Amino acid sequence: MRIYLAGPELFLADADRIAAAKRAICAAEGHVGVFPTEPPPVPPPAGEPEWFRLYLANEAHIRSCDALIANLTPFRGPSADPGTVYELGFMRALGRPIAGFMNTAARFGSGIHEA
Repeated sequence: MRIYLAGPELFLADADRIAAAKRAICAAEGHVGVFPTEPPPVPPPAGEPEWFRLYLANEAHIRSCDALIANLTPFRGPSADPGTVYELGFMRALGRPIAGFMNTAARFGSGIHEA
C-alpha cells in the first residue's frame, strides 16, 4: 500500500531526516511512504507559476496513493497546517482511507487567548 505522509515536516530544517524515518516505518510494515517533497509521479507542466506546480505535484502524489496519514499537530498557530488539512480533505474526497495524529497532549484552542 502506498501511503501519503502529509504534514508540516517539509518546512523543517531536518525534513529529509524525518521523511526517511517515516518511510522506514512504512517499509517495516510492508508499505511505501510517499513524502510531499519527492518527485511527483506526473511532473507538472513547465512554465507554470511555482505555486501551481507545487499544487499539481501534491495532488499527483495523493492520487497515486492508497491512503493518507496526516500530522495534525498545531503548526505556526493554534491549528494544523492548512496545506495538510487540504491534503487530508482531498484524499477523503477520493474515498480513500485517512488517519491523523498530533504530537501534543494540549487541547485544541488551548493556545488562543481572549483579547
